Amino acid sequence: MGTTEKPLLAGPLTLSLEAKVVAITGGSKGIGRIIAEACAYAGADIVIGSRNQAEGEATARVLRGMGRRALALGLDVASVASTREFATRAWSEMGCIDVLVNSAGIIAINPAIDVSEDEFDKILSVNLKGAFFTSTAVARRMIDEGVRGAIINIGSQSGHIAAPLRATYAASKGGLNQLTRTFAAEWAPHGITVNGVSPTYTNSEMLTKAMENPDFARRVALVPLGRPAEPEEVAAAVLYLAGPNARIVTGHTLLVDGGNTIV
Repeated sequence: MGTTEKPLLAGPLTLSLEAKVVAITGGSKGIGRIIAEACAYAGADIVIGSRNQAEGEATARVLRGMGRRALALGLDVASVASTREFATRAWSEMGCIDVLVNSAGIIAINPAIDVSEDEFDKILSVNLKGAFFTSTAVARRMIDEGVRGAIINIGSQSGHIAAPLRATYAASKGGLNQLTRTFAAEWAPHGITVNGVSPTYTNSEMLTKAMENPDFARRVALVPLGRPAEPEEVAAAVLYLAGPNARIVTGHTLLVDGGNTIV
């Protein structure tokens, strides 16, 4: 009798987040909401952090309608006290945070010479300071509880290449890339992975507003693949980095950029 050949894989590769709790800052709208819904489809329970409590709760209701547990919490990522309260309440009410996605972000489109100190401080506080302190608040609890979790920072192609008209935004996202690498190295002994996703221009309310600037609109038209990214394409990258098949990946930022950083 001949031998029966068997698969080398023990089973199918999966993007399942079943039995995981995913916390998402800026999760009530835009890319953050699409990420929340994608994670819910993958089986995760969700914590939404949002400055707008009503929007956060509306998103949570949608997620509950998908059969998932969902909690909406007020969160101002520019406030260290708010990030710490968010982590504490999410852990208390959901029992754990397995995955943190830092998606909250803001942008301003203008020449660098016109940037005010207030605008600079606001963008850096949300995009960089917010991710720093939300991550440290969650990582501290992961370490204390022995959770081998994942942290994913939503960056931008602007953190990798020159970004005229977005100097402050680019600085914040470049800093976020360095935080990703540094946190990954520091928390690797605890089994916590830290990665980033850097999209190109992505269809969202933020992009629609930015496209009002003709110079910015011309730059969008130069993406090699000929179009902006769709939010679900960004969410798919998050699912991979949050899931069981990316446990060996850390300190990496995945470009979802239509080839825009290679030209």
